[in-house]
Amino acid sequence: MTITDAWTHALSEAKDSIRSSVPAHGVSVLIVKKGTGQPQSPRVLVGAPSFTAVNGPAITPTGDLLAAAGSKLAVAVAVRNDGTTPARSATVSLTTPAGWTSSADGGQQQVIVPGGTATARFTVTVPAGTPVGASSIGAVVAFSGIRGAVTVSSPVATVTVAPAPPSGADQPLSHQPWVSATSGWMTPAIDQSVGGGNPIRVAGTTYATGLGVASPSDIRYYVGGICTRLTGTVGIDDVVDNVGPEGGTATFSLVADGKTVWDSGVVTRGHAVAFDVNLTGARELVLHVGDAGDGGYNDRADWAAPLISCS
Repeated sequence: MTITDAWTHALSEAKDSIRSSVPAHGVSVLIVKKGTGQPQSPRVLVGAPSFTAVNGPAITPTGDLLAAAGSKLAVAVAVRNDGTTPARSATVSLTTPAGWTSSADGGQQQVIVPGGTATARFTVTVPAGTPVGASSIGAVVAFSGIRGAVTVSSPVATVTVAPAPPSGADQPLSHQPWVSATSGWMTPAIDQSVGGGNPIRVAGTTYATGLGVASPSDIRYYVGGICTRLTGTVGIDDVVDNVGPEGGTATFSLVADGKTVWDSGVVTRGHAVAFDVNLTGARELVLHVGDAGDGGYNDRADWAAPLISCS
């Protein structure tokens, strides 16, 4: 089969399968025809860079990553030859933001046979002092095909440089910069109930620190694998009693590296629910609030006095 990329007009040849590396929210348009009998360069695909370790310890491979400035990232790039002829003199390189450095780990497979795969590995260093925010890393494979030199680019992967993780025992999580935060009404409030500047008050108890949100809400923190414990209390803020009897139910959950490690169940007004969660090894933490299935009206939800302990 001959394949023409409708965007780049690149022509290649595949034997049995047609694959395409498509970025998130992207589109790939290919024009496929029966082979002409005149061999073309092989169809070679390059996967988005995958992050496999941070500062030494391995992580579940992912295409998007939270990391602090100064981190060293292990990166793998998978290459596949779906063509009928070899990809010769194949080299893989990374494209990184200005000031970042990358170095290849070991040699690279020079010939990728038809149906064959190869994995190139790199170490990428995020410079100290890199501003907080998202950056992109991509990969390019260059090889010699039957029709001459060919280069193929990958989709990009995202590295979000996060604020440094907390340090010390029993630190107020509300005083730690978050990576991102949402609230179903207004904006997340630090050490206050959402929307009115009132102190956090749950089931008759006032708390000096905490986070006030409205469902649905997600607050994402970078904890860098160095934190061990998070304690606190959740509930509907007492201020809703001044608004009316409707609503005021929510669910609270703590999600560490994509896995729910604690869930409150449905919490109604006038009730406080305590939590004490082991975070050992977690790199990122999300504080999630849901609407308990009845909408978000009066769901002024509090994370009261959340205290985090880190090395």
